[in-house]
Amino acid sequence: MLFFCKINQVFISHADRDHLTGLLQFNQLNARPGFPVIHYPRDSGSFSSLAKFSRQFDQQVAQTITRQIDCPARNFGNWQNAMAATVYR
Repeated sequence: MLFFCKINQVFISHADRDHLTGLLQFNQLNARPGFPVIHYPRDSGSFSSLAKFSRQFDQQVAQTITRQIDCPARNFGNWQNAMAATVYR
């Protein structure tokens, strides 16, 4: 028997073009009430703009939750701590 799982949480560290365009397709495939939750750096306006744009055109994607998190710039260890703190709150 084959089981499929949908992704519940996504953490994105920066707004490269491939991340943003992939996020559009990811949302279309995974969106459902309250999921996925997409975490992105607070100082990145691209993700909030993309979320706003997507919600205007697709009711299914409108159910996706986006959350800004504080992310110390260029310090991967602190980025991991910020992600862990967000997930386990």
